[in-house]
Amino acid sequence: MLDNLGGGEKWPRLSHYFQGRESRAELLLGLMIPRTDSDARLQASGDWLPEALRLTEVALGISLSEGTLPTLPTLPTLRRKLWQLVLLGEFVMDLRCPLPSALTGVERAADSARDLVLRLAPELRQQAYSTEYLEQARQLAEQLNLASYFGPHDDLGERLTFGFEDLTLLGQVLSAIRAGDLPGAADKLRLQHSSVWRDQERPAGKWPPLASRCTRPWLPPAPICKPSPQLT
Repeated sequence: MLDNLGGGEKWPRLSHYFQGRESRAELLLGLMIPRTDSDARLQASGDWLPEALRLTEVALGISLSEGTLPTLPTLPTLRRKLWQLVLLGEFVMDLRCPLPSALTGVERAADSARDLVLRLAPELRQQAYSTEYLEQARQLAEQLNLASYFGPHDDLGERLTFGFEDLTLLGQVLSAIRAGDLPGAADKLRLQHSSVWRDQERPAGKWPPLASRCTRPWLPPAPICKPSPQLT
């Protein structure tokens, strides 16, 4: 739930377009998720834009009023930027390895917005919004070529913001299984059981059966954890 997440500011223009939404997080969610009715009304008028830019600065710690958008602010350009700020913000906040220098200058939500970002991002992965989430996350990861900056053994944290993190995690699970480290494999598997990327990025039918069997404590590790030919 995102109710009351944020300060006590009033956002009258945005609240007018997003009926029933008043908190920072709820209004950001409204701006980020396409809806035919509200999008049509927003695009027909620009009276909400100054308030939206101010909301972004207050809630995410980033000013978008100084030429940071690629073109004049519109609903589509603002929406893409908000997805970047939130998703890249969550990714960096959760990262357990050093952030590559090439990514340090890419805009993301400020550290001061940590609580909001770490609650808003999982909300965006809920089933109601997952289609838009997957599209936006894929586009951002490809645009920034994120996967190229990280190796197979980098600890990317516990939140699977982008699809390449799911694949990296599964590779680490297989490495743990091959090494006979079933508890380690089980710990990593717990991270992806509820992942929005589950069955999205991985080769179908290869990982889940083997990983599932290798986490059963009553099975001997040697014959079960040996990788099958189809995995090589």
